[in-house]
Amino acid sequence: MDNLDQLEAEILKKEQRLSPEQQNIVENSANTNKANPIIAWVLWWFLGEVGGHRFYLRRNNALAMLIIDIVGWILTPILIGFPIILFIRIWWIIDAFSIQTWLREDYLLKKKQAIDMINSNDNSTFDGQFTAK
Repeated sequence: MDNLDQLEAEILKKEQRLSPEQQNIVENSANTNKANPIIAWVLWWFLGEVGGHRFYLRRNNALAMLIIDIVGWILTPILIGFPIILFIRIWWIIDAFSIQTWLREDYLLKKKQAIDMINSNDNSTFDGQFTAK
C-alpha cells in the first residue's frame, strides 16, 4: 500500500506540471484504458477459483492458481485434492480483499503511462514522423 501511495504522489507531481488540457487528456486516457471494476468482480465471482480475475488484472500467480486448481480437482478421487481445493478457495477469498487495490494500481499505472506519453510528445517534433530534437 505504501508503494501505491508513493506512486500516486509521484503522478500528482507530474500531473501538476501539465497544462489543464493535458491534464484532461491524461484523465480521459486513464479512465478509458483502466480495468473495469464490474468485469473484475464478475470474473472473481464466476472464475475466481481458476484465477480469471488475476488474468484480467494481469496479476502474478494467475497461472499458478489455475494449475493448482486443476491439480486439486484431478486429485480429488484419491482425497488429496480436497485440501488443495480448500487452499484455492481461501486464496480466492483473500483476493476479494485485494481487488480494489489492484484496480487502483491499474488506474494509476494507466495515468502514469498517459503522462509519460504526453511528456515524450513534448520532447519531439512532428515532421510526418516523430524525431528527437
